[in-house]
Amino acid sequence: HTLVFVSGLIVAMLGVIGVVALGISSGALPHDSLNFRWRYWSGAWHAFEARPILGWGWANFSDAWLVHRPAPAAAEIKDPHNYLVRLLVELGVVGL
Repeated sequence: HTLVFVSGLIVAMLGVIGVVALGISSGALPHDSLNFRWRYWSGAWHAFEARPILGWGWANFSDAWLVHRPAPAAAEIKDPHNYLVRLLVELGVVGL
């Protein structure tokens, strides 16, 4: 059971690494829905890089998003629909 679990975990991690590598190399992901999320994540990452320790403050994702969003991304984002991404941007490493 352990071998199957570890093998599945490795395959899943390789999949995530592959998707991130594709997004970084091309600046987008292949499907509209994935591309929309990629813009969330890349804008959120830039906001995190700006204030990595304490973040932007609770419930301030939209402020950080407007400052660091990619140009083709939607401007009206209030919530990234990913709890870990939101915590990372709003509360930084300390809050995460």
